[in-house]
Amino acid sequence: MLTAKQKQEIYDLLTATFGVEKPLLVAQAGNCLAGHGYHAKDLGYKGLNKMMEDMPEYVRFEQAHTEDGNPFWQMVLKPRKKEKKAARSKYPEDIRSFAYLPGSTLEIFHEKIIHLMKQDDTALQMLSTAYQTAARKKRITEKDDTCMFPTGLKNKNGEEISVFFARNTRKNDDRPWALTRVYEGAPNPEDFSPTPAERANPGDALEDFAVIGSWTDVLRTLAEMALPEQWDFQDSKNKNFYILRQYLKYTFLRLKHEEKLMVNDEGTFAAFNTGLLTIHYDDIYACFEKNHDPTSAIPWRFSSFCTEGSRGDGQRITIHFAQPPQPAAYITEVSDLLYDTRCRLAVNYDHILSDNIGRIPLPYLRDACNRYPEALALIDKAEKCHSGSPAYNKYMRALASFCETQEGSLLSERIRSDFKRAIDKATKRIRWDYKTAVPIYYPAYNLLSLMIPLCLDSDNIADVALLVEKTESGNYLGHTILTLPMAYLDARLLCRPHSDWLRPNLISNGETN
Repeated sequence: MLTAKQKQEIYDLLTATFGVEKPLLVAQAGNCLAGHGYHAKDLGYKGLNKMMEDMPEYVRFEQAHTEDGNPFWQMVLKPRKKEKKAARSKYPEDIRSFAYLPGSTLEIFHEKIIHLMKQDDTALQMLSTAYQTAARKKRITEKDDTCMFPTGLKNKNGEEISVFFARNTRKNDDRPWALTRVYEGAPNPEDFSPTPAERANPGDALEDFAVIGSWTDVLRTLAEMALPEQWDFQDSKNKNFYILRQYLKYTFLRLKHEEKLMVNDEGTFAAFNTGLLTIHYDDIYACFEKNHDPTSAIPWRFSSFCTEGSRGDGQRITIHFAQPPQPAAYITEVSDLLYDTRCRLAVNYDHILSDNIGRIPLPYLRDACNRYPEALALIDKAEKCHSGSPAYNKYMRALASFCETQEGSLLSERIRSDFKRAIDKATKRIRWDYKTAVPIYYPAYNLLSLMIPLCLDSDNIADVALLVEKTESGNYLGHTILTLPMAYLDARLLCRPHSDWLRPNLISNGETN
């Protein structure tokens, strides 16, 4: 039977998902609880109805009728009991109102505290408790674009774990912070300004470093110098080397993480390895000179691309550096490149449908929403907007909210069912061809992961990619979905993808949302 603590946890979980004083089908509550490990039979009840009836302080039942007049029971979550007024805190009670919590960073936190977790604990619950304690004891530290607090939890080595946040710049999300880092040890907030990967646009790091000039001219020079490759998506209106530009910007970001950007002793010459090769398989380097423009705050300016020993900057690399700049490294274990189909895969559907439903192609959503006029109206409006624009995202968030209502619960189940079918098909495809699972570097969180194709509309054409990461247990966690352009851009950072479903000549829309 449920303990008082378990009842409170179940109530907190359901209210966070569905709110209070709103009609709710018992099946909806059951799906939500099952996704977080709560099963009525495991807790000593014959069924979910009996378990909910055992929570009268939190739940009441009401009879309703279908359109045909048939009666059925629905449940309503009661409002929280009023407590004595306490001093008002500047921070909301729920950490999910305080910050956006990416699944990938939560998983890192989970791995650091797994040895402390009891059977019924979740990483989110433990982080939420730590946040509430930190807020109450005024241990949350804010400085410019960074926020942090110690969790009071310790890793296996006895070091205290702290969590860091950067300003939340996600469109149509009014939460002030976004969880970015899990830190072990004694951090000094003075040393923790956001990294480029934690800023609004991490790809700006290269342009903050150097004056590039005409991007099109620079990229054309690099493309002509490198092994031939398609650097634009198939239907890009402007052939402006979009893929190459994103590749170069995020390669630079990775090199900064690895401290592989090289500067001579005089501070007058800098260079990095682009990771690209000439037709003779020589490394191509990007070179920079000190920017002497007194009106500019950018320290460097682009000079040229070269190979070591070639005229000009190529000779300067040999003169100034004992070893030439090294390429970015992403892979530490060969196993990182392979998807093990024997392992279990759990998917964060709540995050996908709540935060990233806008990445699902509209044709599929239109078909799925065919029986729901309210949802179709939102899709009609979204189709008139540019994908990824604030207006488009607004309608997609409204669609996500509709999926969380009683009326939209069956739609949510339809989408989840289609995703599960697509994942099962992808797993079979990986068994047939291991290259189906594509390794990917995820710049936003400096992580190496894998992605698998999900075919929702057709058996053979991928609609989105599911980003999966291997956990400490050896199983996989599906964090989020990526559009195909997003997937290709992140995969290309490692190498040119050789999977049959991820090729730029098959991908429409060179802009990501």
